[in-house]
Amino acid sequence: MLVASAGNNGYSPTSNIGYPAAFENVIAVGAIDQLNKRYVLSSVGYDLELVAPGVDILSTAIGGYRTSSGTSMASAYATGAAAIIWSADIQMDNLEIRTKLRNSARNLGDTYSYGNGLISVKDALQY
Repeated sequence: MLVASAGNNGYSPTSNIGYPAAFENVIAVGAIDQLNKRYVLSSVGYDLELVAPGVDILSTAIGGYRTSSGTSMASAYATGAAAIIWSADIQMDNLEIRTKLRNSARNLGDTYSYGNGLISVKDALQY
């Protein structure tokens, strides 16, 4: 299972998903805010697969904790979601987990900006 941040290049009329997320075998994850709106710096494109919370996320940092924003925060969320789904059935392969994440995502609108939508661990576990 390969999960990567889509990049923080903002909106573009042409795809600007960065590598390694742009590779076909990698889940490209964009970031959304608390209102389920695309984070202004989150990269866009038809290779964007999923979005996850990525704005003002409390995270560890040198010397303690800090809040950060970006697709790196969102891709960590997506990786955790994939791990939870896998833990429910360790016989699943990466394609099955990816399919569950993609097909159970909550549609937020334009696929160019939001991919298949917001990750829902609960819905993926029931898919």
